[in-house]
Amino acid sequence: MNEAYRNSVFKLVFEANNLSMKKGLMEMCLHFVLWKYIYQVQRIEVLYFYSLNCHFK
Repeated sequence: MNEAYRNSVFKLVFEANNLSMKKGLMEMCLHFVLWKYIYQVQRIEVLYFYSLNCHFK
């Protein structure tokens, strides 16, 4: 995977995760987008990254 692309995805995840603390709907969108992304690239580090951010509640 392109490193710059992966970094931009991680940056987007952090920003969306911060918003999800204020908006439950944004959190549900984050879940959908990330699972779709994980399914497409099948990268375990992305799944692990998601599982860490998912539990900040």
